[in-house]
Amino acid sequence: MTYNSVEGLEVLVLPQIAATLNAMMREGVVDPVNALRRLQGGSDEPTLRPYSATFRTLRGLYVFDGNEQILEQAMRQAVDLAASVVI
Repeated sequence: MTYNSVEGLEVLVLPQIAATLNAMMREGVVDPVNALRRLQGGSDEPTLRPYSATFRTLRGLYVFDGNEQILEQAMRQAVDLAASVVI
């Protein structure tokens, strides 16, 4: 598997996104899936700040060789996948 594809990056980002979703659910965040989507879009809501490092960290780790769009798509798919387990 290569890590310069949506699927390859999704495998790498899914565990961290799932852990963040789990933490949000434990802490009682209202609509945690939508909150993850807002965080990926750059939301700086005060109630979500404890979770905001997730996407910054993922971008810091996995942006290379101009793959920003691939990573963003992988993160969206990972959020959708994690959400499908919750919903």
